[in-house]
Amino acid sequence: MQRLVSIGFACIAGFALLACSSEADPLPTGDFYKGEQVNNGAAGAGSSAFDPPFKAAEYPAGPYGTNVGSTIANYNFRGWLKPVDAGYDDTKFEDVAMSDFFDPTGEKSIKIIMLNASAVWCTVCRAEYSKFKAEGTYLKYRAMGAEFVSAIFEDAKNPPNPAKPGDLSYWGVTYSVEFPMILDPGFKLGQFFTADATPMNLLIDAKTMKIVGKYLGGDTTAMFAQLEKFVAQN
Repeated sequence: MQRLVSIGFACIAGFALLACSSEADPLPTGDFYKGEQVNNGAAGAGSSAFDPPFKAAEYPAGPYGTNVGSTIANYNFRGWLKPVDAGYDDTKFEDVAMSDFFDPTGEKSIKIIMLNASAVWCTVCRAEYSKFKAEGTYLKYRAMGAEFVSAIFEDAKNPPNPAKPGDLSYWGVTYSVEFPMILDPGFKLGQFFTADATPMNLLIDAKTMKIVGKYLGGDTTAMFAQLEKFVAQN
């Protein structure tokens, strides 16, 4: 996977500063609030650092982690659950949380979630989405019980900046993205991988929210093979 050159220590330090300042805010504000996990323990335990500004949804209790076999936290982002219906309009952003795809009873017809993290500068990410667009990949796998979620965390500049709302709109329009899209300017998903390994694809069991697969650098062949095997067995 090839990344744009000249992404230096200033960029890395900038990300660290952004992440630290975001986590330090006692109360979240603004469109770029990425949220925290809704539950830190058993329901009603009152172990959260603060009460989030969104309604806590039913969600598996922690502990949470970032490795295969761990339960993913109920991260909250801004974006679109239905980007086509929203016209890829960044003034129509809504809260999109991992709990929106949690499907313990099967009522949402979601067996597995494929969470993709990409950057606008990433040539491998572009190739991946061009293939999705050309081959109707999403509709094929959605019919099997898979839900895709697209996250954009950096723009196309060199060195890159945190993604802006317009970057999510650009990505959606360019690749005719039909599945949920989220903006991750604080690189919340950086807990799962480093930016140099972009794109990242996580496979998550929608019934338990446990991570069942992690693929970096555009290895979609192995990822889709595991996805197909999972939906066939569940």
